[in-house]
Amino acid sequence: MDTFELKPPRLVRSYAIPVDEAVFAGIPSVTALKPLPAMNLMLAAAMDHRVIGCDLASEIPAEDAGEDAAGLTGTHLNWSHDGWIHALDVHPDGRRVATGGVDRIVKLWRWGEDEPLAVCAGHEEWVRVLAFSPDAQLLASAGDDCMVRLWNVETAEQLATLDPETSYLDALAWSPDSTTLYAGGNDGLIHSWDVRQEKLIGSTDIGNRRNIEDETLNGGFSYPGGIRGMTCSPSGELLAAVGLTSLRVLNTADGGEVLSREGRGFGVAFHPSSRWLAFSQEKDIVFWDFESGQECQRVPANQLGLFDIAFFDDGRRLAAGGCNGRVDIWDLS
Repeated sequence: MDTFELKPPRLVRSYAIPVDEAVFAGIPSVTALKPLPAMNLMLAAAMDHRVIGCDLASEIPAEDAGEDAAGLTGTHLNWSHDGWIHALDVHPDGRRVATGGVDRIVKLWRWGEDEPLAVCAGHEEWVRVLAFSPDAQLLASAGDDCMVRLWNVETAEQLATLDPETSYLDALAWSPDSTTLYAGGNDGLIHSWDVRQEKLIGSTDIGNRRNIEDETLNGGFSYPGGIRGMTCSPSGELLAAVGLTSLRVLNTADGGEVLSREGRGFGVAFHPSSRWLAFSQEKDIVFWDFESGQECQRVPANQLGLFDIAFFDDGRRLAAGGCNGRVDIWDLS
């Protein structure tokens, strides 16, 4: 990674989300993306009862093999919920996957098996976000019941309930050493916990809150969070949060602000090197270079509401999905 230099992003693949009209009459927005490297798949949650798989090795039809790399469609997997799957995450082992959504439950799956390993019940409202701890021991879940729940990955036992005494939660992020968990939602506060002691360390107001009572997107899709996406840098030094008014990047050591950019965004991701940050801003993907201290790339993604962004392939590619019902793959090398 030390020799990698970020090149102007080039769109190489674009997957349409398959439409099941019995489930959702319209364009199914992509709300979560996670790579499954061992299977060469990009997994997506997309306003459907089933997880979507985008085959990264699929051949692009010759008539569509131009600049836009279109002509591809994701595939419904057998992993399903009783209602829209809003969140998913991939375990560090690269084979287990967690899903959650409207039915208020969390399911654990293993690649190659159609039945869940475990079903975790406890949330009283929608599950909006899931995050495995980097040490592979815990799964954090949060959503509209305003609670963060911690689950033992191996036993599926609920170990703790973390109550920030706040409103809807829509974003979670772990520190690389798995000792600190961050959560954010529609009140614009970032809450941080010492997970081992189950103790709230503090709450930081980044002024990124939802000011519109019922703003809708994509013909009726509403989003509750002020803070819509959050991630900790692989170095552990920075925490980035993006939402309805701005991007904020904080120093994890003292909570000081490192970067502030105004504008509505939803998805955010650090490059594995921690040097670059990718975040959505309206219809664009913006790349920030912390070494130079400036924006280094801006790509028109043409999706209003890029709800999730994910680096993969050792940071040489990036996936982005949003409310236009597409998963786009960009080559950065």
